[in-house]
Amino acid sequence: MFEAKVIAEIEQVAYRRQIIITGGEPAEYKPLINVLTRIKELNPAGLVYLYSASFNDNIKKALPFIDGFTFTLHDHYITADLNALIEIQQYPGILDRILSMRLCLGPNITKSLPITPAVWEQIKVKTWKKRGEPCLPDPEDLYVLTGTNHA
Repeated sequence: MFEAKVIAEIEQVAYRRQIIITGGEPAEYKPLINVLTRIKELNPAGLVYLYSASFNDNIKKALPFIDGFTFTLHDHYITADLNALIEIQQYPGILDRILSMRLCLGPNITKSLPITPAVWEQIKVKTWKKRGEPCLPDPEDLYVLTGTNHA
C-alpha cells in the first residue's frame, strides 16, 4: 500500500526542486501564505505549484508565491465552482504572475463550460484515485504536513 510521509515542519521539504501543494483543500488552509513564504525564503529557486478546486481570497493572496496553478472542476460542481473558473480566467494579470496554468475536469462533466483556452497551458480530463491508491509516479514522494506552528 502507498504511504505518505508525515512531516511536522515545511523546512523538511523546502529544499526540493519542485513542491506541489494540494488537498484536502489548500484554499481552506489558514497558514497557506506563511507556508508559501517560508518555502520561498528557504529555496527561492524552487518551483511551487498549487492545486485547488477553489479561488478564494486565500488563493489570490498565494499567487505571488507560486509558479503554477491547477484548478479542478469536479464532476458534481456547483455554481460557486463554475463562478470560480470564470473568475480565474478573468483575474487581472494572472498570466503575468503564474508560469503554468492547468485545468483539470472531472470525467463525467457533460455540460458545456465557459472555458477560455488561452488562459490554460493544459486542459485535461482527470479520473481521481480512490483513497489509499498511489497518486504519484516513482520517484515522487507525498508528504503530509501536520505541524501547527505555521500560523
